[in-house]
Amino acid sequence: MIRARLGLAIAAVAAAAFEAQGQVVRLDYEGLLRQYARGDTAAAVSALGRMRPGDVDDQIRAIQRRAKDAARCATCADPLDDLPLRAAVMLHADRDEAEHPAATGSEHARACPGVHARRAGQLAAVLATRGVREREFARRFFLGMSERCQWDFCLEAATQWARDGLERFPSDPALLLSLGATLEEWATVFQPQSPRERSERYTEAARVLKEAIAVDATRDDARVHLGRVQWRLGDDAAARATLEEAAGRRIEAPLLFLAELFLGQVHERAGRTEEAARAFGRALEIDPQSQAAAIGLSHVALLAGDPGRSRALVAQSLACAGRRELRDLYWDYVASNAASAEARFEILRRETRQ
Repeated sequence: MIRARLGLAIAAVAAAAFEAQGQVVRLDYEGLLRQYARGDTAAAVSALGRMRPGDVDDQIRAIQRRAKDAARCATCADPLDDLPLRAAVMLHADRDEAEHPAATGSEHARACPGVHARRAGQLAAVLATRGVREREFARRFFLGMSERCQWDFCLEAATQWARDGLERFPSDPALLLSLGATLEEWATVFQPQSPRERSERYTEAARVLKEAIAVDATRDDARVHLGRVQWRLGDDAAARATLEEAAGRRIEAPLLFLAELFLGQVHERAGRTEEAARAFGRALEIDPQSQAAAIGLSHVALLAGDPGRSRALVAQSLACAGRRELRDLYWDYVASNAASAEARFEILRRETRQ
């Protein structure tokens, strides 16, 4: 909801710029950065849209040169010390949102990020070369962009943002999860793609998810995703071991639900109907209104020769159909890791204030 309100506000103040395309002017770029940092964000975002694109790129190249100068001379005065670089990153990110607003009241996807997102990434790359706080801001920005793009189904862009982040923050578990989950989603639901492309994406997803767990053993979200990917690759033994490990840990209820649900599918495919029924049953206990768990248990009941129970479970599932307040955790699973992207950006915006 934060994102929707912000998008509407930015779109309103930027409308004049869209109506007068081509009417660009020379503006004080650094003044816009400071205006954004003071909290006058909508006006700064609107004004940025009136700047000549070439002038904006010249300003960013100048910042990049000043960053290189600072890196060459550790004892010299920092030429970027008085420039609000975090505000610069978010100014361009918000301008890109204004130019690519979410479609309200429809299922149309948002247009994928454009030139201002690229400029924000260039500035975030500068931040990543500086102090601890600036680096942490940059890391979360790359992560947020990857998550936002995944949530908006811009999967190629999402993988690129994650890779750009990992280039600067190698082995960061959150970025590894974002990359792995995006590759998993791409392989699972994106069409068209060849069997070879699908297998390659699942294989890379498994590799980066394993790395995320190796770096941070508490990443149970990566563990659940890994088990699902291993199942997709046909490695049922590895999937079972990974998901049983996840289910045996003290993890949050949504993750435990998914671990049990996916474990039920592993057992079902292997013909272990009793084990599958127990796993699906545990998932249904966690979320009694889950359609996915009820259907899984219904199918296992049918395989076990109990059509009456199977029909009852299907009816239970159908009773929840169409009720948005009962949204099944399984529905958004492939992008669930990205659901908090906009909350992350709101925190980043607050950290730009001076």
